Amino acid sequence: MDTLIKIGMVVGMIMMTKGEASEDLENVVKEIRLEMNQRFALNEEKTQRELLELRFENIQLKEDLIITKKDLANTKDNLENTNEDLANAMEELTNTKEDLIDTKLDVSFLKEPPFFHACGYQYSANSTGQTIPYSHLLYYSTNTEEGGLDTHTGIFTSPFPGSYTITWSLIASDHAGDKEVWVYLRKNEQEIEESRLASYYGGSSGWVHNLGGRGLVMHLDRGDTLDLYCEDCSAEIYRTTFCVSLSTYDNQ
Repeated sequence: MDTLIKIGMVVGMIMMTKGEASEDLENVVKEIRLEMNQRFALNEEKTQRELLELRFENIQLKEDLIITKKDLANTKDNLENTNEDLANAMEELTNTKEDLIDTKLDVSFLKEPPFFHACGYQYSANSTGQTIPYSHLLYYSTNTEEGGLDTHTGIFTSPFPGSYTITWSLIASDHAGDKEVWVYLRKNEQEIEESRLASYYGGSSGWVHNLGGRGLVMHLDRGDTLDLYCEDCSAEIYRTTFCVSLSTYDNQ
């Protein structure tokens, strides 16, 4: 507003005589220039100050952004660690459950240990190169679910690892001229030489009945098989019994 007044004064002075207004006009112009320079300086100072404030604010924003990024990275790391801890906890929980199941099985096993007893019977057989089958079971008792004595095939399959007691007996009917009776125990279809039972009559006429039996204790793994094998029973055998019992089970 002061500048406008001064400009008006300048116009008025111009309308005055040249001599009168020259000095006053020069003074007014100087004042206008000085005022304008001062205003420009103030505006420039204000602009510089605002620019500095904007620059400082920009620096602060950049620093805040860096901190935010760091916080975000830390949050991701913490989340990854939390997920890893959760996975480890779940794995530990699974292992604990498995251990608990094993413990329950162990306790159940101690409360009710495995047992097995079976005896097969065959009235007569005269086969050669065959396993003796059984007409029926004289006794059968077990709490196992696998294996057992198959009467049709004559094969016993171990239901549980451990030491087994095996016994068998028979009557051989030996007549003059008959071949020697040979019977032995097999494990997994392999002959056990020490288990052989033999009977023979060497007379020129007549016959004899020989009663014989054998017994063994041996270790069997789960799934091992046993059978009483007639290498030659053509002379005929009678009243065969074959018994298997689990004497001592293996701790698993």
